[in-house]
Amino acid sequence: MKLRLAQLDGGFWSIGHIDAVINLGAGFDTRAYRLPALAGIPIWEVDQLEIINSKRPRLLKTFRKIPSNINLVPIDFDNEDLGLVLASRGYPEGKRTFFIWEAVTQYLTEAGIRSTFNFLAKAPAGSRLIFTYVRKDFLDGKNIYGSEKFYKDFVLKKIFIFGIEPEQLPALIRKYGWKLIEDIGYNELAPKYIKPTGRLLTSTPIERIVFAEKL
Repeated sequence: MKLRLAQLDGGFWSIGHIDAVINLGAGFDTRAYRLPALAGIPIWEVDQLEIINSKRPRLLKTFRKIPSNINLVPIDFDNEDLGLVLASRGYPEGKRTFFIWEAVTQYLTEAGIRSTFNFLAKAPAGSRLIFTYVRKDFLDGKNIYGSEKFYKDFVLKKIFIFGIEPEQLPALIRKYGWKLIEDIGYNELAPKYIKPTGRLLTSTPIERIVFAEKL
């Protein structure tokens, strides 16, 4: 099934025709269950086994059964092949897909990042990708951005382990066949995407969000 989505969850990015959605590190994200535009789209929600096992009974309690278009997929991103895992759960190659990869990259090893991008490199042209990343200079301690406690709690304790420099991002994703459309931080995001909704939200300068298209 093909569907043209003009927006996703209140955002203003046009994502074009898509055949599937893959939410990498879906956690307890509810977009697949509350956005009418996604009701007929096959969706794979991918996360750690303990997260999937925690989410499944909550969905059953709410809906009595898992919606037919939803596939819950457990994975260890650092140690399992994402393509093989998804294929075993019915995801076929060649589907133009919208990939969501939010608040995940900073927790993975470089090997896990490379493995995921190797999978994304096989996506058909016209696929879309939204992902977030933490600035590498923050992880390296070169710029704390006024977030000393956050640095101590997440970097020094090795919770955040992977970062990217914004200047290096276009070349990184181009290596895997993706074209950067937008790479923004909160200062750019708030007036463009948050203010028009009438909401007042705060964020951190250390994390940025990327929108890309598969070539």
